[in-house]
Amino acid sequence: MPGSNPDVAGCCTNGWTPLSGLSDANLGGFFAHMQTDGNFVLYTSATGTNSGTVVPVAATQSQQQGSSTSYFAQVQDDGSFQVFSGSGPQDGNKSSIYTATNAQGAVTALDLQTVTYDFANAQFSNITGIAEAPVDLTNTTNLPQQGIGQLNLSYSQSYSLSFSVADSVGESITATTTVSLPGLAKEGLQVGVSNQTTVTHGRADTTTSTVQWVVGFRPTVPPLTTLRVQVNGVNAAYEVPFSWSGVATYEGGATADVVGSGMFKGASQGNFQATVSCLISVLPSHCDPGAYQIPLTFTEVSEPGTMALLAVALIGVVAAGRFKPRRAA
Repeated sequence: MPGSNPDVAGCCTNGWTPLSGLSDANLGGFFAHMQTDGNFVLYTSATGTNSGTVVPVAATQSQQQGSSTSYFAQVQDDGSFQVFSGSGPQDGNKSSIYTATNAQGAVTALDLQTVTYDFANAQFSNITGIAEAPVDLTNTTNLPQQGIGQLNLSYSQSYSLSFSVADSVGESITATTTVSLPGLAKEGLQVGVSNQTTVTHGRADTTTSTVQWVVGFRPTVPPLTTLRVQVNGVNAAYEVPFSWSGVATYEGGATADVVGSGMFKGASQGNFQATVSCLISVLPSHCDPGAYQIPLTFTEVSEPGTMALLAVALIGVVAAGRFKPRRAA
């Protein structure tokens, strides 16, 4: 269990397997060794590798039992550090041969101070497409007109935070500052910060919320032509790993800076795109046979109404009584 770089250590597979030798360990400045005689010892290395001089600097003073028995070391949920004889934590016949005497007791509070999301390693699942009601925009004039249309979107977004700590510790996690929450991007299958919440007892105060937008689009409609605008998106679940830092308070009253990791899970809608196609034209030359995409504008509604997963309304804007948007049949 090297203190400077545990990821490269070959000594302690699965976090507790006893080490029989140092030949495969790339050791850092300090490392701990669960010896085969039951003695747990802290060492320092002059060269940072096992090829240099390794000098013991501290020991647990656990009872040396001989090399024929397996041993493992474990930090308990109450904060105590113990050395056991036995094959591992699940060994029903394990027995404690040493317990640290200066343990501070269990964590009674954990003040979460920072949460940093690893958006580059977000994972998506359960991706399904959604199609909103199409909008037909008709130009009855002999000149091109700027089409104006908009769509009301309302859907639910869920949140879940889990921390890589014991259940008893997780219950003590609170946040004195607001914590950012990832959401699915409106345009693109990616995740970014979209909301904030507070955390008590290791859980986000808001586990679901309603998101509501007015989505606008303005294609140019040729003379005597009807265009159809189709807005599509996706439902998706996503997971985002995160790291956190905070201050732990122990039963003994001591405090310590602590760090850890966790996983954010959410589900939402996003990746909205608008595709335009020509429905009909008095002059066939004005009707482009191909479909094309146009940009969307999003205006957040501050006080959403009832939840809905799909669009619930369509608003047509009539320009000068000559341009006629309408909901497709």
